[in-house]
Amino acid sequence: KGRTVDWEAQNQQVVESLAAFGLGQEFVTRTVEELSAAQQQQVSIAKALALDAKVLILDEPSAILTDAEIENLFAAIRRLAADGVSIIYISHRLDELFVIADVVTVMRDGQTLGTFELNDLDVASVADLMVGGEFAESASGSSQDRVGEVRLSLRELRSRHFHDVSIDVRSGEVVVLYGLVG
Repeated sequence: KGRTVDWEAQNQQVVESLAAFGLGQEFVTRTVEELSAAQQQQVSIAKALALDAKVLILDEPSAILTDAEIENLFAAIRRLAADGVSIIYISHRLDELFVIADVVTVMRDGQTLGTFELNDLDVASVADLMVGGEFAESASGSSQDRVGEVRLSLRELRSRHFHDVSIDVRSGEVVVLYGLVG
């Protein structure tokens, strides 16, 4: 009772929080349902920061972000770290570690293998720690030796975003198709 909300000050705080992620003032008046999944994620992180979080745990925050959005995220993470916020960043994208982290803790099968200074590691050594030499062993033979007959064959697949894509997938083979969000 008798209290009012300073909407102007609150909107200004929202504008500043969203600007840290490269989201403009037009996002202040939009509902979350109107935003893309990547924008919703950025707004969620901005919300946590607006609450003056002292510890921020980010679980795969870049998984659905474009390269430009990831750069905005990393810039915000650097600013937060400089302001004394503790950040736990969970990622399977090993190259990200070397951009934003100081130390890395490697876990495998629910066990902590150790915490290491990133200056002492490279992507290959982190990957080796994560898989425990299994990757080197599995990669030692030719993949052609382990795959069988064609199970899926696509020819000249087209859409408005790509054209003339042809691919064969054989039994025992894992094929990964990768694309950027947006």
